[in-house]
Amino acid sequence: MDDIETNDHDSARIAESYSPAMISSEPDFAKVEIKGVGGWLLFFVIGQLALRPMLFFASLLKSKPIADVAERFPATAKLITIEATIQIALLVGGILVGLALLKTGVRWPVLLTKIYLVANALLNLALAVVYFGSDLPEFTRTSLIVQGIISGVVVTIVCFLWFLYFIRSKRVQATYFDNAGRKPDREGGC
Repeated sequence: MDDIETNDHDSARIAESYSPAMISSEPDFAKVEIKGVGGWLLFFVIGQLALRPMLFFASLLKSKPIADVAERFPATAKLITIEATIQIALLVGGILVGLALLKTGVRWPVLLTKIYLVANALLNLALAVVYFGSDLPEFTRTSLIVQGIISGVVVTIVCFLWFLYFIRSKRVQATYFDNAGRKPDREGGC
């Protein structure tokens, strides 16, 4: 009989050691892999490769033909051409940055991205200033300038936040800077 009681006692101890109260309900975040193009980095890449081009082409569909504007406002038509050229350059730059970020293990895509973010912010702010030379009626010109300034400030804030992301992100660090530039040893490791 003592033998049966001992087995019951052992069974109870085993059951206690596997009880739900003993299991930690919090995940171990230290084991989560943060290397590679994923998370917010993937969102940025998709934005440059897909969303930005779609927004650009949608804006082309909504815009008036430049010939209509050029007839009445020749200076504004030149400014619209300058704006379109800058937007196309930013679109191409964004696509190149998005493609470059797919190359992992090297540092230059992050440097290229930072340069692009600064250029994007500065060029969008410059677009607002360009319309001071417009020959549109005063109310329309002022309204266009205010819209341009607001848009430029929003783009600058977004670029600043992404710039900080590319400086501070553990994923960016792990994907582009850890082991970047190191030569493998003879066994093929780093």
